[in-house]
Amino acid sequence: MRHEDIDDDDKLDYTEFQAAFNKLFSVSMVTLDESLAINKIEAHLGDNVEIRCDINGEPQKPAIKWYRHGVDLATLNLPYIKVFNDGSLYLTDLKLSFSGNYSCQAVNNPTVKQTHIVDVI
Repeated sequence: MRHEDIDDDDKLDYTEFQAAFNKLFSVSMVTLDESLAINKIEAHLGDNVEIRCDINGEPQKPAIKWYRHGVDLATLNLPYIKVFNDGSLYLTDLKLSFSGNYSCQAVNNPTVKQTHIVDVI
């Protein structure tokens, strides 16, 4: 097993084994602080609002998708809804019909979900 045997002693020490293992398996963790699972947002008619997704991951932040009524918001191509690469959702020129639940979830672990309850007044 010479692949990661840096010192050529025909044995893998812990560091060498870890390097070999990491090449075979990519382990990622997706987390959300339980206190942030549900977030209430009050906004005014005509306002713009940015909603941040607080889902984290190791070794890197996971890709995020936003949903409303089970629909992936990125697929709607509506001018007043923007989904950014950093995981945030931007709603412009709020209308009363924008009130409701918006959920973000990790693409690689959809059981980790954060819900934002938007109330437009």
